[in-house]
Amino acid sequence: MLILKKGHEYNHEQYLDITSDDILKEFLRRVYVRKIEYDNFKVHSLETSDSPISDFTCHRFDDLVTDTNIRILNNAYTVFNVTFNEQDIVIIFLKFFTRTNDHPSEFLARRGYCEGDIMIQIKEKIKKLISLYPLIDFLNAEVLKNSLLNNRILQYNKNYNGLLASFSFMNPAPTSKDNIFVPILIKEQLSRFVDSILRFRDYNTSLRFLFNGEPGTGKTQLVNSILNEINSKITSVVIRETDFPIKEIFEFAEMFQPCLVIFDDLDLILKERDNSSTTEKSNLSTFLQYLDGLLPKSIFVLATTNDKTLVDKAASRPGRFDLIIDVGEIEPQNYFDLIQRESEDNDILDFFTEKVLLNLADKKVTGAFLVNLIKQFKNIKLSSGNITKAKMKEYLDFSFRGFYKTNVQQSSTGFGFASKPNSEIILNKNAEI
Repeated sequence: MLILKKGHEYNHEQYLDITSDDILKEFLRRVYVRKIEYDNFKVHSLETSDSPISDFTCHRFDDLVTDTNIRILNNAYTVFNVTFNEQDIVIIFLKFFTRTNDHPSEFLARRGYCEGDIMIQIKEKIKKLISLYPLIDFLNAEVLKNSLLNNRILQYNKNYNGLLASFSFMNPAPTSKDNIFVPILIKEQLSRFVDSILRFRDYNTSLRFLFNGEPGTGKTQLVNSILNEINSKITSVVIRETDFPIKEIFEFAEMFQPCLVIFDDLDLILKERDNSSTTEKSNLSTFLQYLDGLLPKSIFVLATTNDKTLVDKAASRPGRFDLIIDVGEIEPQNYFDLIQRESEDNDILDFFTEKVLLNLADKKVTGAFLVNLIKQFKNIKLSSGNITKAKMKEYLDFSFRGFYKTNVQQSSTGFGFASKPNSEIILNKNAEI
């Protein structure tokens, strides 16, 4: 993927989409403040202005990209004076602003501007024309290789002025597929997905998986387990909701080869046609076109949904996703393994006798319910100094009614410890108190 395409050899002008514009400016600024140094390429000055006809303001900027946030040089007019192979050159970025009510695109109108240009010119007249092609080749080779976005996980937050500024860096929750209680076959598919990413240079093809399952079944943990394995190895883009066109997101991802794009709650991003706005229908159409062949081989896709029937049928048919994985509830025999994963406190572990576990199984609680329950037990003990079995039983009953009261009949026995246990369930817990 090239940032700059070769045009006129001696006086280069090119339209840049705003994201490419921002990535190139970020690289030049880092060279300017000597975060990156070259023998044959120097940036001597950086000047910005809100208008090309107003006075320039010269700045020395701190790092625009921090551990969490991505900020950009968003002025309308930005000029870098550089030297490449002893030749003085000026690189000019210009953003064209429009009146929002004149712009046909509601999306671009909200952003406040619609396009930008870059001009690269020899600074002073010389007798012999010097080709700009070597500089363009240099920038194409160095900009993305040295980008602070490389091998990071980017999470979309909100629509600022430009796609790049709408991302922040994120770290996935520490999760391993070894600590996720799903069938072996699903774990094998996770390993295959990760292997395809890490060996992309050998395989030269990408995969597209959709995780389907009710809330609390562990879809996010599956995604986090993959992110943990590839973290710092490739660039990943996490989209939970966006008002940016899908096309821009995929074009951005294509800059980093390979790149993983994650759509969390895909059914909310790509709604059914009959219930979609014009923008959403455009995103759906673009998404289908990419899955049908426009998607570059370097882009991997992970998506999640609470109900695959809510995802447009055209998006979920065979051939567009390589695999749709149904993620079910945790099996009762894995309850205690999950509890041990969440806590090493013997006071808490001893509460979960075989009788308690069998009753949990009878009520078909989710893994998410158990994780939250252990979290609350630990919080109660931390705040009060101790936690008794009676208090844990009381809170379990209270919590269960809160989450499941529409699914079970209330009774004087509360959670139902007196009910007949399911003796056919084999549990990973034999001791009873």
